[in-house]
Amino acid sequence: MFQPWKDDYPRCPHRGQMKSQLEKKGIKVVEGTHH
Repeated sequence: MFQPWKDDYPRCPHRGQMKSQLEKKGIKVVEGTHH
């Protein structure tokens, strides 16, 4: 069974970058809601 999210969590290198880009667009990012 292919589960790509197991490779990305918990150490995703682009996570902080994506969060800052979303916040610049006016989108509030709440940690932990993706589980």
